[in-house]
Amino acid sequence: MIDVINSTSSIYSLKELNFSCGVQQINDFFAEKAIKFEKSKISTTLLFLDNETGLNKEERLKGFISFGLATIDTTTDVSAKIELESLEFEKGDTAYGNIEKTKLFPVIALNYFAVSDYFQRKQFGTFMMLYFFEMVIELSVEKH
Repeated sequence: MIDVINSTSSIYSLKELNFSCGVQQINDFFAEKAIKFEKSKISTTLLFLDNETGLNKEERLKGFISFGLATIDTTTDVSAKIELESLEFEKGDTAYGNIEKTKLFPVIALNYFAVSDYFQRKQFGTFMMLYFFEMVIELSVEKH
């Protein structure tokens, strides 16, 4: 069974979990910056922990996702402008204000996505990504 918890809710310090995904920059972010970013409200980091008994703390952490809010500037990002123009809105749709005048479009940025070395190529990353997509859809539905 997998528990998904916020990094600030972990009973372990993130350094103590000794996470490794094979990419040093991501490992360093996890150990040194994830909680700082969360406390500063820059991003949120979710830990995917195996709650099976008998596992040591290093074996419990299967992966993590770090994400935050951002915007895409449609005046400078050509692909975003084309994508925005291709969306069909009903006349008078004000979900995003006046769509013709929208310059900044809100998005959720997936900053870091990592699976522990041991769990790579075992479909666990797919599980994590599907969890993330479902969470984003749920948040989007709640707001509309």
